Amino acid sequence: MHNIRLIPLDDIADDALIRDRSHLNAEALAKLKASQKTNGLRLPIELIPNENGRSGDRPYTLLSGLRRITAWRELATEGGANTIPALVREPMEVAEALAAVVEENEMREPLSAWERGRIVWIAHYEGLFDTVEGAAKALFPAASRVKLSRIRAIARAVEAMGHALTGPELWSLRQCLRLASAVRAGFAPVMEAALASDPNAPADIQWRIVLAYLEEAEGLHEDAKPIGTRPVRLARPRRGLEIRREKTKAGWSLHFAGQMATDGLMD
Repeated sequence: MHNIRLIPLDDIADDALIRDRSHLNAEALAKLKASQKTNGLRLPIELIPNENGRSGDRPYTLLSGLRRITAWRELATEGGANTIPALVREPMEVAEALAAVVEENEMREPLSAWERGRIVWIAHYEGLFDTVEGAAKALFPAASRVKLSRIRAIARAVEAMGHALTGPELWSLRQCLRLASAVRAGFAPVMEAALASDPNAPADIQWRIVLAYLEEAEGLHEDAKPIGTRPVRLARPRRGLEIRREKTKAGWSLHFAGQMATDGLMD
């Protein structure tokens, strides 16, 4: 049976499970922290006992309540309690626990389109599920066929582009699906190269950078695609030189980058 206990914060591993949210909103976290300081913890976090060394030497793994425990830990550093009310659930397999985390978060505050694809891709990549399809069905069992298809498409975009993006969880479903479509059309390498020119750009700037390639991908028609060979959108003719093409309203532009992209070469 479940029971609520006061558990020492040092006994809890917050990150032993894959988390479905890729970031915590700083403003929302500050409000939660202020509420906890005034009213205490209104809802206990959920834990599962550590098994198979999943949490290292800590007895418990956090199942749900990442924002709650994050705010509580901050209060503890300011003189607050070093224990937290927690509902301790029965042990469960990692895949089952992850599905429970996703279900709980979706009920409280739905994940963004990117976060859904991200957790599906990571769960598959970490070996919890054999396929992306299997991960999507297990983590989102109530989703319709259309929604599952979209989640899988975005998961593939996460695989191809996730490392190059700074804030895709802020993008809308339509934006994520447009990116996924361009990835399927083979635009991932050239988009990655374009983003590398400003790798720390915020999400809105990154969207503007990739938009030209999304529009080009969307403008492709089956009868316009080359036969036999794929178009060269990104070339590296020599070490230290990268040439990237980009469609514009007036035609095309070529971007030269790298150590060998010197004034002399341009001349």
